[in-house]
Amino acid sequence: MSLETIIEAQGQLVISDVHGKMDTVKKALSYSAANDYALTVNGDIVNDYSFTNLISQMGYKSPNEIQMEYLSQNLSQNDLQTFILARNAAQYGIDAILNQVPQAQRKEAQKQIEEVLKYSQTELFQKRVQNIAENMMLEKGEEMQNNALKMRALYEVFMDEEAKRFANELNNYSEVKVLFNKGNHENVYFVEQVRQYLDNQEQIIDLNEHKGYVTLKSKSGLETTLAAMTNSAQMMPYLSEIFSEEELYQLYSHMLPDENKMKSMMFGDQSIEELKQLESIYKEDWDYKRIKEQNADKDLDIFLTHGQVGKPMTNNNRAYDVPYYASAAALSLESKLTVEGHIHSNYEGQNSFGVDMVRAAGSDAAIIEKDENGQIQTTWLKIDETHDGNHSNPIPYSIEYLQMRVDDLVKQYEIMIAQAQNQVQNPQSSKAA
Repeated sequence: MSLETIIEAQGQLVISDVHGKMDTVKKALSYSAANDYALTVNGDIVNDYSFTNLISQMGYKSPNEIQMEYLSQNLSQNDLQTFILARNAAQYGIDAILNQVPQAQRKEAQKQIEEVLKYSQTELFQKRVQNIAENMMLEKGEEMQNNALKMRALYEVFMDEEAKRFANELNNYSEVKVLFNKGNHENVYFVEQVRQYLDNQEQIIDLNEHKGYVTLKSKSGLETTLAAMTNSAQMMPYLSEIFSEEELYQLYSHMLPDENKMKSMMFGDQSIEELKQLESIYKEDWDYKRIKEQNADKDLDIFLTHGQVGKPMTNNNRAYDVPYYASAAALSLESKLTVEGHIHSNYEGQNSFGVDMVRAAGSDAAIIEKDENGQIQTTWLKIDETHDGNHSNPIPYSIEYLQMRVDDLVKQYEIMIAQAQNQVQNPQSSKAA
């Protein structure tokens, strides 16, 4: 994408976290078209909150579900609870478990957890679990593999259908430029999937791939610069049931931390001084370099981040701290206005770094434009009165239709797997062919 992307628009209408509510998208597009605005989507168009229910409706079982059923039938209640606790501690850490316990009970809870984890390391427990796991793979391995293959196909079909639904709405307003900052529910290919269904493939800009700033230019000549990054590492739990860690890093490369990002993670209400200590690291962050290398001396008006910067700011204090990247904090400090998403409630004020911040989510859209004095102004718009904040919206696809598409895709997978196995078993014949 060009470093000199200029869009003729009077301003932008920002939405995020609609999670499959395409009526909201339709109304946002209509309003944008009527007022000569660009439509900025700050992540989470996809409705995969309902994906786990869809797996069940399709009659599939996740490998974890099959495993837990088998273990519950073959381990004592005490050993099963030990296994679950040890696995959760390894995956999330003891602190995350203790955070769910009332403060007054945490000391005793920590002692009990440490005793259970100590037992989980004993030779007796380890051998018992290992023997059952080996038997499980003999008895249930094929079932687990088949279900994992079907879930993978269902995911691919589902994401394609979500992209198609979004594109169908965009095609009705092909004159509206759409700026898309991927959230933690879109994979890295989502915008390209949308683009293949568009009548005007130039209608949408993938802000996560864009180098430099995007500039909105009004009829009076006022220019507004913007840039974006996902800045969220939270993934839907079902994904780890389907894909390997390596595959996830490829599918969600716009958000998952590489070694550099990992070193620059921040948490909660940290200070500007603490951020400065990470400067040499975050300036090598690929998101920061993508945005800033060609714009070092140019002012950034608006920084779009799907995830939060600093301590989560809400009107009801009902949000929890999650990690964010130092590069996002730095870009926020360089901007005049930071626009967040991810948390499912609107907000207007400042983030914990003291930068003006708005969050437009669900039915609450933000109109952002410059006034005649060059000042950035935000106006709120209730874009969809029917949007009730429920992000587990029904999936509008028939089970029969999805089953047909999944079956076709599984057949393709099986052919590819057979060809790969044949190549491994007969490398010379493959070379000759």
